[in-house]
Amino acid sequence: MYHEITDFFIAWLRKNPSPPFDQWTWDSRRDLAIKGSGDAFRRGMVDAYRAMTEHMPDNGMQCVMFTHQDTGVWSDMVSIFWAAGLQVVGAWYIATETT
Repeated sequence: MYHEITDFFIAWLRKNPSPPFDQWTWDSRRDLAIKGSGDAFRRGMVDAYRAMTEHMPDNGMQCVMFTHQDTGVWSDMVSIFWAAGLQVVGAWYIATETT
């Protein structure tokens, strides 16, 4: 439910935003979040990443920070990126929790 955490950042950042962010409409737009699971979720993610891909320059790059312990979810994300027309050129493992 990552779309929910956006409200935390909005509440924090909109108090004193620097230009050009002071012109932004601070709305999480939660209703546009891709929710659910399974094929419908994957298709929604492919559509979203494809739209970003189509609007970036030819030499553009997307950097995605993604943390999950299930390797199956990682596999889904890579498939989503490929289906959206992106190439995965690197992955770095970062321990986000201590034992």
